[in-house]
Parts: sequence; structure tokens; C-alpha cells
Amino acid sequence: MYPVLTASMVLSAVIAAYSFAGYVGIPAVIGLEPCSYLSILAVGLCIILAVLLNAVSRERLKVLVYAYIAATVVVGGLVSIPCVKRSTLYYPPADEMRPLLLVSDNVANLEYRIEPDTTGISLWLNYLSQVPQSQGYYCQGIPYPDWKYWKTVSIWDMKDNYGETAFVMDWHAIRWLISTKADKEKFLASDDYVLLGQVDGLTWFEYLNASKILTATNTPTLLFRGSESSYDFFLRAIALSNFNSEHIIPVRGHSEYIDDYTLEELQKFDCIFLYGYNYRDPGTAFSLLSDYVSSGGSVFFEANGSPDYNSAMLPEPFPVGDAVATSLGMEWDFTVERNSITAGIDFSKFSPPVYEGGPWAFSTTTAVRSWANYTVSTAGNPIIVSGEYGRGRVVWSGMNLVYHIIYYRNTEESKFLGRIIEWLAGHAGPEPEYEVEFINPQKRVVRVYSEAKGVLFKENYFKQWSAKAVYTDGSEQRLKVYLAGPGLMYIPIPEGSSFPMTVVLTYHKLPQERVGDVVSLVAFIGLILGGFLKFRLNLGGVIFWRKLRGTT
Repeated sequence: MYPVLTASMVLSAVIAAYSFAGYVGIPAVIGLEPCSYLSILAVGLCIILAVLLNAVSRERLKVLVYAYIAATVVVGGLVSIPCVKRSTLYYPPADEMRPLLLVSDNVANLEYRIEPDTTGISLWLNYLSQVPQSQGYYCQGIPYPDWKYWKTVSIWDMKDNYGETAFVMDWHAIRWLISTKADKEKFLASDDYVLLGQVDGLTWFEYLNASKILTATNTPTLLFRGSESSYDFFLRAIALSNFNSEHIIPVRGHSEYIDDYTLEELQKFDCIFLYGYNYRDPGTAFSLLSDYVSSGGSVFFEANGSPDYNSAMLPEPFPVGDAVATSLGMEWDFTVERNSITAGIDFSKFSPPVYEGGPWAFSTTTAVRSWANYTVSTAGNPIIVSGEYGRGRVVWSGMNLVYHIIYYRNTEESKFLGRIIEWLAGHAGPEPEYEVEFINPQKRVVRVYSEAKGVLFKENYFKQWSAKAVYTDGSEQRLKVYLAGPGLMYIPIPEGSSFPMTVVLTYHKLPQERVGDVVSLVAFIGLILGGFLKFRLNLGGVIFWRKLRGTT
């Protein structure tokens, strides 16, 4: 008994100390607010109470237990109940709140989301409406918190960032906004939003360019190979000019190492974007890329953050023969080749090549290959080189373009990056014919009637999701689910597949999750059986003792 009591008291003491951490300057864990841990304190205290009550039955510590129970009742009555009442939100009956909804639950509307600006609305919204929302009331345990925070800040807190706002709304399939803010000028000033109405302090807007949650698509795809932070920088860079899922579907690769992939997997994608990349064996890696580009793929190389930022010799398919790390002054002196990459880009709007008061770090080259072009140079030094290699295309950057974009939040530079990606990956094909069926939250079906590159599913990526293609002859093929955009999902359809087909998406528990369920069930049954057996043993002992006393 005493080890259990000691462990419970230690647990309770730790939780109680964390609950008041802010008062003594102890840092708190994000998402684990100290104030909420007073309620979790009950976990340890109930164990202490149970052990002490057991001690009472043995005529020990009786006074201490009675005092503990009395203190619990007094504190709960005088402190906890008033606190609970003050923090409790009371809402009118559903029939009285329903007029607050300006969006009906018809089938077409269920393909989009609502974005409220406060969790106070999220709390009750889906009790009244079946239209999904883009956030929930609870913030503990949410996936991809940085990207969720980016969504919220971009929409509600920042001004004049219309491209970035449109980007995050597109990727989260947001069609309606509910605002409680006094300042609504951001949405009133844009033709992309329509004021639906105002009801009891809630202002409803409709975003006219909304995209659906689940679609079959012919949008080009980009496989990003690099670190997690590099991928985040990339998304934020293309967001500034709203280079969204109608233009490119960026997919996060499972590894930053080039040679961890097969040629077959690379050929699922129109373009590879290498930023913050690495390799285990350079010969294997560049041979793989050469085969990929020669067969029709395209590659973007960013020198900065790679092993090749300062290299005396670079093999094909690099469009340059070497890379020289250097600084090129603190002002631009552009020479721009006018082609489809640079057309329509105003280079005078580029932010200066300056970082923290000093010159920006570049890689340039002394050896542009014969099949490549000096696309952009500064002070006579090539910093963007492009060319066609075999059946594919290649662009090399020595200016750390992605980071320069987000460092200065430069929209014109973001447009330039989008133009490069379009030149590499191509444009979207015709929208395929398809229909979507919502079976339940763990299963979706997409019936694709005409040729499509893949299925874009704008729900949080979890590895528990699986996908398969079912063909008209009854045969099935397993499809891989990739993380796309800011933590969502994309499923490539194999090239040469026959249409019509059905893509089935299913959420399954992982083996370790199933083991956890079994362990919990076994533990629950064990507790019941253990209590029952102990009761029988105790009861049997009492009966035996009484019989013994009766015979003496």
C-alpha cells in the first residue's frame, strides 16, 4: 500500500507544482497550460484517497483520512465550484442559435470548410451545422501546430497579405469566414470576398475562389527533397504570390537524401525541388537524377544549404560545372535573359542582397554548360542558370532564392519562383470528371471517370491513411499516400492507369495502437477480476473466522 501512496503523493506534488509554475518563473510546455493541471491533479489525489480509505478499514490513519475528506469538501465547495461557474459558458437552446448560421447543410456545402476567428465559435458550431470547420476548440495534440498557427495568423492577424491568405485558404478548403472582430476592412476591401450578413455580432464572409476538400486533379506535382525547415520555408515563399494547389502540388519526400529514392518513385512527379538536400553517395545520387531528367523529369537545384554550394566539379544534370561560394556586394546589378522564366517579372522590385546589415551569401559559377543559359546574373556573375537536358529541364540557383523571399516577404520574388516552377513542372491539365462519396470519417471514395494525375485530400496527413485503386475489372492496386502542402495528403495515380477507376481512402489503426487497445482491455478485465477475487477471499476469510469462533 505504502509504495502506491508514496508514488501518488509524488505525482500529485509534481502536478500541483506545475499548476503554479508561472508564478515562480518556471517555463511551461506549449499546449499544456499550467492552469488546466489543477483538474488533472484529481488523477493522483483519487489514488491517495482510495489508499487512505483502505487504511481506515484497517483502523489506521483514520483521523488523517477524515481530515483529508473534510478538506476536500470544503475546498471544493468554497473554491472549485465558484471557479467552475465563472468559467462555464452558457448558450441558448439550439433552436435559438440556429439563425446565427448563414450556411445551409446541403451536400454541395459539405465539400468546403468554415473558418471562425475564435474557439468560442468552434465550440458550438458543429453541434448546429454539418459543414466542417478548419479548426477545433481544443489545441492539445493538434498535428502540425506551426502550419495551423500560420493559417490563423495569415487570415486574421495580418493585413494586406491577400496572396498568402488566399494560399492558406485554398489549401485548407476554406469557403466561409466568421468574424467577431471590429476591423473587417481586409475582407471588405477585396473583390474575392462577399459579405453574407451580420447576425448577433457574427459577420459572415464567403471566399469566392474556394477549393474543395477532396478532388481528383491534373495539377502538376513537385517532390520536395530537403530538411523539414527548408520545406516550411518553401511553402511560405510560394504562398506570398498565391502559387496554390491549382498551380502546383508540393509533396514532402520521406527523406532529404537523394539516393534514398528509386527512379520509379521519382517518375511519379513532374518536378523535383532540391533545397537543403543531401546524399549518401554522390555518384549514385547524380546518376539517378540524370536518368530522371533524361526521361522527361525536371529538377531545381538550390546551392545554398547543400553539400554542393562550393564545389570545384559538378556532374550533369547540373547546368553548371562548378559552384563558387562568394559575396557579390550589397546592391543588385542585374543582367536578365528575357525568356519564359523571366517574362513579366520586375527585377527592380527585388529586395537588396543584404542579410543582417552585411552582404548576402551567394554561390556563382565559372562554367555554364553549353546546353544551359545565363538566366539571371548580378555584376556579371550567374546566379540563376537554366537549361534543357535530354527530355527534361533543369534550373540551378546560387542566390538562396527561397530564403531571400521569406526574409523580405517579397511578392515579386515569390512570383519569380512560381514562374520557375511552372517552367519546370508545366501547367495544369483539364479538370477530370469525378465524384466523391463520404462514407464516414475513416473512409472516402473518389470515382474518377477521366484521366487524372492523382487525388488531393485536404485533411491532415497521418500515416494511418491508406489508399487503393479499384479498376472496372475488379482488380486492385495499392497507392501511396504522401504529405502534401501544409500537412495534407496527395495520392498519385500510376501513369497508364485505365479509367474509370475508384480510389478508396481508408484510415486504419497502427499495430501499436491496436496493441494499446488490447492492453487497456486486458488491464480493465484484470482490475475487475482482481477486485472480485479479493472480495471473495476476504468474504471467505470472514465466514471462516466466524465459523471458527462459533465452534469455540
